[in-house]
Amino acid sequence: MRMSEDIMGLTIAIEILDNCKSEDIDEALEVFHKIDKTLSPYRHSSEIYKLNAKKIKLDEVSPLTKKVLALCDQTKKETNGFFDIVIEGHSDPSGLLVGYSIQEAVELLHKKGYKNFYISAGNDLYVSGFKNGSKWKVELPNPSPKNLRKQGLYVTSKAVSTSGQGAKGIVVYNPLRKKIVNDVLSVTAISNSALDSDRFSTAGFAMGEKGIDFLEKKEGIEAYMVLRDGTELVTSGFNEFMV
Repeated sequence: MRMSEDIMGLTIAIEILDNCKSEDIDEALEVFHKIDKTLSPYRHSSEIYKLNAKKIKLDEVSPLTKKVLALCDQTKKETNGFFDIVIEGHSDPSGLLVGYSIQEAVELLHKKGYKNFYISAGNDLYVSGFKNGSKWKVELPNPSPKNLRKQGLYVTSKAVSTSGQGAKGIVVYNPLRKKIVNDVLSVTAISNSALDSDRFSTAGFAMGEKGIDFLEKKEGIEAYMVLRDGTELVTSGFNEFMV
């Protein structure tokens, strides 16, 4: 069974291959609605928006907001400041919000006993178990105007996240230099956690070309980087997932 909704400005799609109840998918989609309503910096009713507008104080926010902000602080430390949600004095946790939401929905479905499913949200996804007895095939976004070779991955129970400058013109900032990253087109990270894939692909991109070295040293992460000139860089274990 497959269902999808537009949430967070993205199409959130969930497909469960096991016998399932539609209300379980509805509950997983509600995870995204709740996080979006609480943490979107663009919703005037969200806690993040009210914090930025100084309408509420940090000690007045929900446990969910406190948890996500703590994860952002933790990620900033783990990435030596290259993951930073504060932009011109305002907090924007978008760099890990999609991955966090996916991971929460994954854990919900696992608790309900589902084994074979996928959850996708834009360029972030998690695939659990197998599809018709085989690993899931995941196509990589192609950000280059130079018709790079088609890339794909075979994965099971893994998260795959891509950060970069895609068709929507999304840009990534280097928070230390306060400037847009121009030498990288995309960074794709694979890990066991959608949260980790999302936050570390974002940080790796912000580091520019040197980000691939950071991701190489990051335990549990494999990554693929495309530079603006079309050069492809990979961590040592990434090719194990290649089609």
